Amino acid sequence: MQGRNAVITGVGRRAGIGYAVAKEFIRRGASVFVTHYEQHDREQPWGSDPAGSAGEIQILVCNHAQSGCDGPLTEMDETRLDRRFAVNTRAAILLAREFAKQYRQPSRDEEPKGRVVFLTSGHNLGPMPGEVAYAASKGAIVGVIMTLSEELAPRGITVNAVNPGPVDTGYVDEKLRPTGAAQAVPVGAYRAASPADRPTRDPRPVCDGRPRAHT
Repeated sequence: MQGRNAVITGVGRRAGIGYAVAKEFIRRGASVFVTHYEQHDREQPWGSDPAGSAGEIQILVCNHAQSGCDGPLTEMDETRLDRRFAVNTRAAILLAREFAKQYRQPSRDEEPKGRVVFLTSGHNLGPMPGEVAYAASKGAIVGVIMTLSEELAPRGITVNAVNPGPVDTGYVDEKLRPTGAAQAVPVGAYRAASPADRPTRDPRPVCDGRPRAHT
C-alpha cells in the first residue's frame, strides 16, 4: 500500500472498526483520509471521541453505518427505515460512484489499481431480531456487489464486501457480559477492534433481550 491514497468512512471512535482499519493502512504506508458522523455516536450509549486535498484516491473503504436496535417489525416506521437505507446503502453506493469517476478504462498493460471495499454484517448468517432496517440496508449492499464489480472492472476497479464478524466497538457493557451469549459465537471469532483492547470473553450484543451477531 506504500504511496497509495485511501478514503475510509465511519472513523469516529478509537474503539471502532474504521479506526483499526485506518491504523493498519497507515502502518502499511498508505495515505489515509477519514470521515465520520459524530452526531450518530453522540446519540449512542458509548458516546463519541473528540472531533479532529487528498489527490487521486486508490482505495475506498465504506465502513460507515447507522445501527442500534431498530425495534420489532410491528413498530417499524418509514423514518427509521429510510434513515438506515440513506446511510448504510445509498451513501455507500454514491461514494463508489464518485470514486469510480476518477478512473478511465486502463490500457492492456496496466494493472487494476482501484479498490472498493464495503463492510457488511451478519444479516445473511442468521436472524437479527429487532434489526429489520439495519439487516435490510446492509443486505442491499451485498446484493449489489456483483453488479458493481461487473460495471467497474473495465475501469480497473475491484469491488469486495467484508464481514468482519463480531467486534466489540464499544457496545459490550457489564450488563451484556454475563448473558452467556458467547456460546453462540465460534471460539476465536469474537475480537476487539484494536488488539490492545482484545477481551478475554466472547459476548454478542443483545437486542430485545436476545443475543445476535453484530459488527
